[in-house]
Amino acid sequence: MLHKILPKAGYYCVAILLPSGAFKHKFFTSIDKAQDYIERQDELEKTVYFAQASFETEENRKASNVHSVRSFWLDIDCGAKKPFPDQKAGFVALRDFCATTKLPMPSVVNSGNGLYAHWTLDEDVPLNQWKAAATILKGLTHACQFQADDSRTSDASSVLRPVGTHHRKDTDNPKQVKLVYEQPSVKFTEFVPLLTKAGKKNKVSLGVLAPPKLNDEFVAD
Repeated sequence: MLHKILPKAGYYCVAILLPSGAFKHKFFTSIDKAQDYIERQDELEKTVYFAQASFETEENRKASNVHSVRSFWLDIDCGAKKPFPDQKAGFVALRDFCATTKLPMPSVVNSGNGLYAHWTLDEDVPLNQWKAAATILKGLTHACQFQADDSRTSDASSVLRPVGTHHRKDTDNPKQVKLVYEQPSVKFTEFVPLLTKAGKKNKVSLGVLAPPKLNDEFVAD
């Protein structure tokens, strides 16, 4: 799943949750090496996350350091005192959101308690174009009253749990993070017009969205 989500260029960041609640970050130049590290840390019963974007340098995991992005995502919280009572309700709401907006169904990951939705792309996208499109996606969740976690949708520096690791908030009952619904990647140049059309229909501010045409620098070989 990492190879579908992560860009083909830049530094990749794995984040280990510390007992203090802070993250310890480690950067890699290889997706395979990042995957190996994730698996080793999970075996050591660490709580592991990974950044969805790649970064220009190993200096930090800040949006200002993002190199490129290769997916859009939603974090869907499920359970007691969450927007959705269980994962089934979250999945149905996601399906209804896609039907309303005419967006394709994304791949879906069982994150342990909740769900992640991933629209993976077949090309790397520079931060400014991704941010403009992700802001429309966030606006659509508001317009359609779909309660995804606002702190994630348009934050390029977000971290999510990798497939195959374990959700360990309940220390007596760790839950494996699993891919439960897989969809093919979509073209950025096809996804953006769908977002734009849905945004106009639902009266979402489109902001300054550059034409969905990538520079050669960001076109995968």
